[in-house]
Amino acid sequence: MRSLEGRLMLITAIWTIAAIALVTALLGGFAERSARRSLDLRLAAAADQLATNMDIGSDGTVSVGRQPDEAGFGRARSGWYWLVETGGKAIAQSRSFAGRDPAHFLASARGETGAGTLGERVTFMRRPIPDETTPAQLLVTAPLAEIEAEVTGIQVTILWTMLGLACALIAGLTAQISWGLRPVRQLAHDIEQVRAGDAETVARPGIANLEGVADAVNRLIAQLATAAERSRQDAANLAHAIKTPLSVVILRAAQDGTAADPIILASAEQIQRQIDRRLKRARSQPVGLGHPSASVAAVADDAAFAAGRVHGARGIKTEADIDPAITVQATREDLEEIIGNLVDNAFKWARSEVLITASHGHGQVTVTVSDDGPGIAETAMVAAGERGRRLDETVPGAGLGLAIVGDIVADLGGTLAFGRAALGGLEVAVTLTAGRALPSSTRSSA
Repeated sequence: MRSLEGRLMLITAIWTIAAIALVTALLGGFAERSARRSLDLRLAAAADQLATNMDIGSDGTVSVGRQPDEAGFGRARSGWYWLVETGGKAIAQSRSFAGRDPAHFLASARGETGAGTLGERVTFMRRPIPDETTPAQLLVTAPLAEIEAEVTGIQVTILWTMLGLACALIAGLTAQISWGLRPVRQLAHDIEQVRAGDAETVARPGIANLEGVADAVNRLIAQLATAAERSRQDAANLAHAIKTPLSVVILRAAQDGTAADPIILASAEQIQRQIDRRLKRARSQPVGLGHPSASVAAVADDAAFAAGRVHGARGIKTEADIDPAITVQATREDLEEIIGNLVDNAFKWARSEVLITASHGHGQVTVTVSDDGPGIAETAMVAAGERGRRLDETVPGAGLGLAIVGDIVADLGGTLAFGRAALGGLEVAVTLTAGRALPSSTRSSA
């Protein structure tokens, strides 16, 4: 059991069942001892009554002045037997023997229990007969089967009662544990809300044991938010500090309107674009622990519309099959730059069709942009995302679009993959962490 609730329930069930089993065994033993004591009292009363009402004549005959109250002595093979012995021989016996030889009966009467005339289990009791002429002994038995059925019935009743009680206790304790841990689950939910950006602090649960935990989490949230804001400010300050000398480098590299050193100029302009993007991202990033979410469908529609306007003369057909509810953990600006560059690259290479899709599963979203262009060789796919690497010089561009996409995707903790599209051209797949659901009214503008 990995959960705290499951562990508590398991421990509760084990100890409850063990306690119920022990109580059942104790009550069953008590019932058996009580029934045996009752039978022994009946047997002792019958033995005393027989012993005091027996006379042994001079010829060895035994007479009973008053028959015992126990009716089993007169019923054949009832388990209730009496027998008078002297010198190891039976000189008188009850009607319940029904003519059977008592020798075997006497042989088995060595302890407290033995076998009756039919092998049934009986309990023995001996009494001396007060006679001066003939020393004799009275042997009286009672059937144990008479109490065994009663004891078994009592034990079964106790067992079922205890099982019902165990089920009721386990159910009650399970409900109690579940109810008792509800504030812990709520606290975990509140922390997740803060992580997702739907709340700024954790609500105090109103329970003494958890108040300190909630306060500690809120202090940690505040500390992390302060550190994150300080980091954003440092990044913005650094970008501003670099921007001015970088502008000088660009001006010097392109004196008199001509590029004296095109490589330096292209690199400097790329650095400037990165700085501008970082500044824009730092300004748009929300304060706190939450992650922004952006609608994939809305951004894909805008990117397809913009690319269609730029490449409208070629008549390229665009198809975007995306669920409007799918979002990713990214700012609108970052997602626009990712999908915008991928769609623009696909339009440059496509012959007649560009396809944009998105799938959601296991907390991740994969956005795929594919075209029906010539595609690239398997060996060239590794180099496709390298900065400044152009796979065809006849297509306009600086070869920076896919590299920029790779940088942004890496910043967001995602992955970028290249492959052969079903349309025949290049397929680029970007996988990012799924975002939280956006209100339906904001999906189109998120």
